[in-house]
Amino acid sequence: DASEGITHQDLIVAEKIVDAGKPLILMVNKWDLVLEKQELVSGTPEADEAQEKLLNHLLRKAPFLGWCQVIFVSALTNLNVQHLGGLVLRAYHAWTFEPKQTELEAITGELRKNPRLKNLVSIDFQRNMPPIFIVNLHGSILPHFTTRRFIENALRDYLAMGPTPMKLWFERSQRDGKAGGVRKNRNPRKA
Repeated sequence: DASEGITHQDLIVAEKIVDAGKPLILMVNKWDLVLEKQELVSGTPEADEAQEKLLNHLLRKAPFLGWCQVIFVSALTNLNVQHLGGLVLRAYHAWTFEPKQTELEAITGELRKNPRLKNLVSIDFQRNMPPIFIVNLHGSILPHFTTRRFIENALRDYLAMGPTPMKLWFERSQRDGKAGGVRKNRNPRKA
C-alpha cells in the first residue's frame, strides 16, 4: 500500500519468498492516492521523483530486494496494470536462466583482476529455478560478505540475468600436489 509504505509484514513475506528462491515483483498499490495527495500527475518528472524517493526508502529497509522488480499501480484506476504480464514473463525468464560456460569463464577472468578475488579458481553453473552458481576459491578462507555480494552483482551485470534471486555456493579448492592440479571440496557451502 503506497499510502502506508512498506510494512514489517511486507518485509517478512518478501524475505520468505526470497529464501524460497522464487522471483519477486513488488506491486506498490494505491499509487493514484499518493499522486492525488501530492497533486502530481503520473509520468511527470515530479511523479518519477516521488517513486524514486519511495524506492530508496524501500531499499534502505530491505537491501536484499535490490534485484527485484517494482511497479507502481492502482487497482482502482488500472494505472500500470497492463505492464504486469510482461514483468511476470521477465521474472520467469530470469528464474529459468542458464548461462553459457564461455560466459562464466569470461566473467571469472574479469573478476580475477580484482585484488580481493585473486584466489578465484572458477565459477560454474549448478542449476536454475533459482540460478545457483558454484564459486571455487583457492585456500580455506571463505570470502567476506561484501566480496560475495560483489561476485553476485558482477554475475547479474555481466550476464544481464534480470530479476531473480541467485544463490552462490562456495567451494574451497586446494592444490592436490600435482602441477596445476586442483582438488575441489565435495561439500559446497552456501553463501
